[in-house]
Amino acid sequence: MMPHPTHGHACTNFAITGNTILRSGLELRKRTIEDDLERTNVRVESCTGVSFTGNTLAAGENDLSNKEAGEMSPRYGMVLKDLRHCVVTHNTLASGASEQLINDQGGHTADSLVHDNPGTLISAL
Repeated sequence: MMPHPTHGHACTNFAITGNTILRSGLELRKRTIEDDLERTNVRVESCTGVSFTGNTLAAGENDLSNKEAGEMSPRYGMVLKDLRHCVVTHNTLASGASEQLINDQGGHTADSLVHDNPGTLISAL
């Protein structure tokens, strides 16, 4: 959920609850990800009234080929920026990312909540 190129708002009054999100943000050989923040399970940026609760996020190894070891992905469990009146709570990130569970870029309104999202990095297990 990122800003729309024309009007600048990603989404308004949206709920994402009770999902399992596995290995998003993988850089494939044919596609290079130029924006490092895209290497994430979930990216919530410039949204209003979003509730992201009760989800399970997990990282893993690229299994596109049985013959070679793959890269662990994603780098970040969640990337958050410029949230307005949003709630990001009670999600689990056990083996949730390879580098950082929550990459919080800040800029949120004072009433936005980001807390109680426990987990571990994939390398910590």
